[in-house]
Amino acid sequence: FCVFEIYESFIENFQVGLSNLTSLVLRNNQLSNLPPEIRNLQNITKFDLSGNPISDNHIAEIKTWLPNCEVVFKPYHEYYNNNYEYKKVTNYYLTQINDTTGLSQEDKEIYANSFNNEGVKYANNNQTDSALIYYKKAVYYSNIGWAHSNLEQYEDAIIYWKKAIDLNPDNDIYYSNIGLAYYNLEQYEDAIIYYKKASEIEPTNDVFLNNIGNIYYRLEQYEDAIIYYKKALELKPDDATYGLIGDSYYNLEQYEEAIIHYKKASELKPTNHNYMRSIAVTYRQNKQYEKSLGYYDKTIELNPTGKHYHSRAFAYIKLGKFPEAKVDLEKAESLYPDNKWLYIYWSCYYALQKDTENAIKNLQTAIDKGFTDKKWLETETSLDFIRKDKRYIEIVEKME
Repeated sequence: FCVFEIYESFIENFQVGLSNLTSLVLRNNQLSNLPPEIRNLQNITKFDLSGNPISDNHIAEIKTWLPNCEVVFKPYHEYYNNNYEYKKVTNYYLTQINDTTGLSQEDKEIYANSFNNEGVKYANNNQTDSALIYYKKAVYYSNIGWAHSNLEQYEDAIIYWKKAIDLNPDNDIYYSNIGLAYYNLEQYEDAIIYYKKASEIEPTNDVFLNNIGNIYYRLEQYEDAIIYYKKALELKPDDATYGLIGDSYYNLEQYEEAIIHYKKASELKPTNHNYMRSIAVTYRQNKQYEKSLGYYDKTIELNPTGKHYHSRAFAYIKLGKFPEAKVDLEKAESLYPDNKWLYIYWSCYYALQKDTENAIKNLQTAIDKGFTDKKWLETETSLDFIRKDKRYIEIVEKME
C-alpha cells in the first residue's frame, strides 16, 4: 500500500513506483498538475481530496480518469482537525472564505457547510459565542437558533428557527425547538401550539406528546395533560409517564385512578422508591391507612435513609397504633430533625392521647420551622382535642 501526497507546490520528480500507487491524497485541488501517468493508473482505489471545497464537476472529472476508485472529499477543517492544527482551521476560515462574491450556488453551499462545521467545533468546546459567529456566516438558521438558545437568548432563537421553518416547513425538530423556547419564556400557550405542530408532522414521536402533557400539567390543566400522556404511552411505555398520569389523577382527587397508574409505573421500574411512596401517600389520602402501611414498608426498604418514617408514623397514628408511630417518629427525628411535618405529626400523636402540653409544644415547633398550611390544621381531626385551647387558637390566628 502506497500513498502519494501532492502539496501546494506540486512535486514533479516524485520517487514512488507508480505501479505500487493505490491511494492518492491531493491538497488544494491542483488537478491540472496531475501528470497523465497518474491520471491513467487503474490500480488507484482511493482518491482523497484534502483541501478547498470541490464541486461535483471536479469529482466527475476524476471519475472519468479513474472510474473504479473511491473519491473522498476532506475539507481543510477536517484535514487540520485530524492533525490537531486547530489554529490553522480558524485562520483558514477567517482569511480564505470570508468573501464568497462570485461563487456559484454550489460552491456557496460548500462554504456554508464549512462555516457550519467550524461553528460545530466551537459549540462542542462550549464556545457558544464563537460558534454563533460561524453559524451566521454559514446562514444555518437552525444552528444559529441553538446557539442563541444555549445563551438563553430565547427570543432570538425563535426568530432564527422560524427562518429555518421558512426554508424547511416540514421539519418537526424546528417546531419542537420553538416550543421549547416558548416554554423557557413561560409562554405556555405558544409552546403548546408549536409542540402540537411538531407532533402533527411526526406523530410517532412520543417526546412531543409528553412535552405537551408537561405544559398542560404546569398549567394545572390535568385532564388535558392526561390525554397527551396517554397518547405518548400508546407509542412507548414509560414509567415516568405513568407516574405523571398518577400525579395528574391525584391532583384531580381521583385516587383510585392515581393508584392504578402509580402501580404501572412501579411495575416498569420496581426499584424506584418514589412510586411506592406515591402509592402509599395516595392510599393514606384516601383514608385507606392499612393499605398505605404496606407501601410505606416497601418505600423504606428501597430507601431506608429517606424522609418516609414520619409519613408512615402518621398512618400508624390514624390507625391508633401509637407504639409503632412513636418508633417511626423518633427514627425520623434522628434522621431529619428540621422537617416541619415531623412535628405536626408529633402534635397529632400527643393530641390523640390527650397530652395537650406536648401537642401544643410540637405544633409551635412546626410553625417555627416553616409550617404554613392553615387549612390542614383546621380540618385534621387528629387535632380536635386541642382546638379550644387558647394557645392553639392564638397559633392559628397568627397564621392569617
